[in-house]
Amino acid sequence: MENPDEVRNNVAKTYSQYATAPSSCAGCCCKAKKYAQGLGYTKEDLQDADATVGSLSCGNPVGIADLKEGENVLDLGCGGGFDCRLAARRVGPTGKVFGVDMTEEMIKLATKSTKPEEFPQIKFVQAQIEDIASIEGFSNFFDAVISNCVFNLSPEKQKVINGVFNVLKAGGRLIFSDPVALKPIPEATRKDMASFTSCMANATLVEDLSKMLTTAGFENIRIEVKDDSSTYVNKWTPESHWEEGQNPKDYFATASIWAYKPKN
Repeated sequence: MENPDEVRNNVAKTYSQYATAPSSCAGCCCKAKKYAQGLGYTKEDLQDADATVGSLSCGNPVGIADLKEGENVLDLGCGGGFDCRLAARRVGPTGKVFGVDMTEEMIKLATKSTKPEEFPQIKFVQAQIEDIASIEGFSNFFDAVISNCVFNLSPEKQKVINGVFNVLKAGGRLIFSDPVALKPIPEATRKDMASFTSCMANATLVEDLSKMLTTAGFENIRIEVKDDSSTYVNKWTPESHWEEGQNPKDYFATASIWAYKPKN
């Protein structure tokens, strides 16, 4: 794989294109919403969703975060801001929601899609998720950090996890959805940038992910691998990069991850 800056440039280019792509198919929105429901979003959640919501998700971290009124929430790789809006509804007007994304185009889309009169508690910040610990006011500020199919896009995962630990309050929690590796990923897939930008090539083995979270200081770590994710996994990896007899579902599954910063 290329150096971290080259990887980030490729990821930024890919997701900038997602943000600016026109939605020309009348049926696309319905298909995306059906897909998103399969990931755990409800019909009520999807009332204000656009056609890209489902295609860029692999779970519903807001739905499993147990967010409460008045809490402060950070969304890593917020994209068009959809999960931020869901989180804002749960924390109410006394809470705060920050969405961080590295691409200018996604921040513009999120800002455009989020009405300030309806969601005054939401703020979007353009930054790399590896750098959240250096953002002014973020240290020890958040009750919860969420992320949806973004963690695997980082070429410096331990730095991201360490940053999350820094910005959480004592007793705060990290909740994210992402593919995990069930066994070592074939080299051809590891080197394929299209597989990287679809959150697959950089997937981490479950036991290694647990070690990374422990290294940062997290406790009460739970990684719930979804047995029914093969339909989505097969869609996310280019068939041309799999040798005969290999199947993506044997290597990947989507997962929900919880980890807690100690209270003291």
